[in-house]
Amino acid sequence: MSEETSRKWTPKIIEGNGPEFSYLERAQRFVRFQLLGEIINRSTGAPRFSDLNDMNHALRRLRFLLAEKHPYGPEGGWQLIYVRYIGHYAIFVKIKTRGYRNGNRSRGTMSIGLGNRGVSWQQELCKFDAYGNIIAKRKLERIPGRPVPFDLFIQPGSADLEAFADRGHLDFSKPFDDNGIEFLRVDTV
Repeated sequence: MSEETSRKWTPKIIEGNGPEFSYLERAQRFVRFQLLGEIINRSTGAPRFSDLNDMNHALRRLRFLLAEKHPYGPEGGWQLIYVRYIGHYAIFVKIKTRGYRNGNRSRGTMSIGLGNRGVSWQQELCKFDAYGNIIAKRKLERIPGRPVPFDLFIQPGSADLEAFADRGHLDFSKPFDDNGIEFLRVDTV
């Protein structure tokens, strides 16, 4: 591993006090040290698997559940959302098997994120890049008198949600093979 690549693999770990920070720290450590090592090619930063069966097995070994499966993007495309909870924080892996309807990311793409009590866009707190670094969604303000651990997601400037989404994409190096998707069952989460 080159010195530059090695530096990318040393992100700041979330630190703080109290149970909220403990869950957030555990979530980031899990993403960095377990999830990324299993599903990301560390030399390229791209997803290791471009095949539904291999990706599904890797995520299941890490105790992720398939929370959602629905048609998405161009005809024949799907979005799969896998989730694993640490406390009430959801670590999720979203896979778009054929990219977007407009043709962007046509080989397929995925993102890894952290949500507060769920995986919807509104609940999403941050994404992780291929090296475990936090990609902040928006600048959040502290509420006086109330401990809010989310100040660690502060990003200078206003929120550009499109840029946030783009920075979190991990594109497949070859077209994603979703053969057998009709047999994939959604879990009760």
